[in-house]
Amino acid sequence: ILMVIAGIWIAFGSSLSHDFVWDDHILIVNNAQIKELSSIYDFFSRSFWHIDENDQDKTRSFYRPLIMASYAIDYHVHGINPKGFHFTNILAHLLCAILVYLLAARLLENSTQAIIAALIWAIHPTHVENVVWISGRTDIFAGVFYLLSFYLFLMWLTGVKRTWFFLVGACVSYALALHCKEMAITLPFLFCIGYFLIKERNCSPASAKLGLAVIIVISLEYLLVRHLVLSNITISTLSHAWGDILLSLPLVFTQYIGLVLGLVPIDPHHSEIPLKNPWSFSFAFYIMIVMGYAALLTTLLHRRQRTLLFCFLWFPVTLMPVFALGRFGDILYADRFLYIPSVGLILGAVTVICRFVKRKGKMIRGAAILTCAAYLFVNISYSRTSSAYWKDDLRLFSQAAMTSPESAYIQFNLGNILSYAESYEKSLEAYNRAISLFPRYVEAYNNKAFVLNRLERFEEALACSKKVISLRGVIFATFTNMGDSLMGMADFGGAEKLYAGSLAMKETAIGHNQLGLCLMQQGKMDEAYAHFMKALSIKMNPRILNNVGRLFLKQGNPDKAIEYSKRALSRLKANIPSNIKLEIHYTMACALMQKGADAEAQHHVRQTEVLLALGYGTPSIRASITEWVERNDKAVLHR
Repeated sequence: ILMVIAGIWIAFGSSLSHDFVWDDHILIVNNAQIKELSSIYDFFSRSFWHIDENDQDKTRSFYRPLIMASYAIDYHVHGINPKGFHFTNILAHLLCAILVYLLAARLLENSTQAIIAALIWAIHPTHVENVVWISGRTDIFAGVFYLLSFYLFLMWLTGVKRTWFFLVGACVSYALALHCKEMAITLPFLFCIGYFLIKERNCSPASAKLGLAVIIVISLEYLLVRHLVLSNITISTLSHAWGDILLSLPLVFTQYIGLVLGLVPIDPHHSEIPLKNPWSFSFAFYIMIVMGYAALLTTLLHRRQRTLLFCFLWFPVTLMPVFALGRFGDILYADRFLYIPSVGLILGAVTVICRFVKRKGKMIRGAAILTCAAYLFVNISYSRTSSAYWKDDLRLFSQAAMTSPESAYIQFNLGNILSYAESYEKSLEAYNRAISLFPRYVEAYNNKAFVLNRLERFEEALACSKKVISLRGVIFATFTNMGDSLMGMADFGGAEKLYAGSLAMKETAIGHNQLGLCLMQQGKMDEAYAHFMKALSIKMNPRILNNVGRLFLKQGNPDKAIEYSKRALSRLKANIPSNIKLEIHYTMACALMQKGADAEAQHHVRQTEVLLALGYGTPSIRASITEWVERNDKAVLHR
């Protein structure tokens, strides 16, 4: 166990310094539901993605209440601190690794083989996505209960005392695994296969029938509850034709074997395209791999190698749920889906190699030990290197864009991250690549319009928004983008109507904020203030706080302007320059000068000049601030 702990810490311990990435922002950072412990009961009556518009996402019809409950508990222990969430992932992975060891020792009846298999599984690079990505914990938590359930099943199957206790434990663990991730539904199949293949069964046929009946009842009850909870969510349609999906099954199975054996590189996103030609060399190669695996199973069955047969059957049986190709967006396979299936393949491979080496001389055994040590070292190094890609969103999607350049989805997400980082020109390039790969990518057009507005290319942004309407129809975000375009072209009346239309469809902080800005430009200060306050009640955002400060500055109330701008500054990340930081320092400097506090204004003037020199600020903001600096006598500002 100490060896397993050390291996996991070396391989994945660096993730404690990682930030929230990808789905973490929706499921954790911006999810108000996990901030109330009383909500835990509600998780059992709603979709896993019951968050804003994601509730109706047809590719996210999942029921995983225990995972959401784990986020809530982590939040109340650690707050919004990613380190605590990452620690929970590592701890759960450690529990799984210990269970793999116990399971291997029970199945293989050889502690040496068991520890080798557990070590290889614990530090395997395919688990990077599960362990270092907080949202990847679904497989880990399901794995804890899945492996525990099967271990207790073995105890029930082969034990002689208090077997009812182990059966109850196996059933409860199975139910818990189902509430972590849907793939746990494969466990009854393993129970049935294990019952017939595992030697030294001590349970009676009547007891076996009772156990099977209980497992079936649990499965049916889970499926019924899941159906009732998710019945209002549209079922995901297939992304590919049925023929292409069937042709691609051998490809996917082969790639999963390659990932476990280290023959296929791990990647945050595999964008393999479906096979379409049954007469191609690729299809023939993948069919040969599948047939080879089937031949292996047949040989083991013929030679009555029951334990090995069970291990190698574990792999395809537990992979069955992820063979529903075409329901995971633009991916056919992913590293994270191998978390539980890899157990069987690794146990089988280790057993075969150990049996082969055992029959050889000391020299071969010594070489095997050195090879095993080298293999573990390489895997740990590979896991550490791959973990670094998950440190933050920019690294993650930059890496994914390099390895999956033909994925419109990845290019779109890279554009979002670059937009959030205010790298608008690079963001625009990523959106354009996404659109060139998928010309009907509505979300990419919509976000591209947002970026074009930030670059003050208002006519292009307006054309982009009209493209969104032609593809999908009117959505609230498009009205907001069109309002920004019209406001940039000084059509305040038209912009006001569009913002009001957006808010009529859905009340958002950005909608109220933009309407407040539009009203402030027209001199309607009281109405603008009301919308800013409404925006702050929805989301406490530094940009909105600074806009309130600007409003008070226009009204000649520098004290209030300073108060709100200070609050805005306190909500920014320390030592990270940005456009909004420039605007806040500018507001503070103007307010302090209006108040006559030239000495205090000096610091904010310097910060403004530094950020201008670094290139921050939209063109119009830069122009107005530069004009303001030149208009004021620097000798007065710095005296």
